[in-house]
Amino acid sequence: MWEKRNPGLTDAGRAVRIATMPAHKTHKTMTQLLRESLAEADSIRGVAKATGLTHVSLVRFANGEQSLRLDLADKLAAHFGIECRRVRRREG
Repeated sequence: MWEKRNPGLTDAGRAVRIATMPAHKTHKTMTQLLRESLAEADSIRGVAKATGLTHVSLVRFANGEQSLRLDLADKLAAHFGIECRRVRRREG
């Protein structure tokens, strides 16, 4: 997997993180990307306030104690500029 930040693609003034996953390599899961982004954030409390998620839920998620519902993971991904795309697999 390779990951890049593209300053040309922005979401509300933030760089968008694009994760592409070649078929022949292992890739990070959405959970891993979200946890990494939370770890890099200035404060979990600030992320909670910006996204509407509870601080407790984000801390438990960041610590691997619980997962997030998909709708909440969508909000968190949007906040961090993480996109999920379907990639057509090659046959053969």
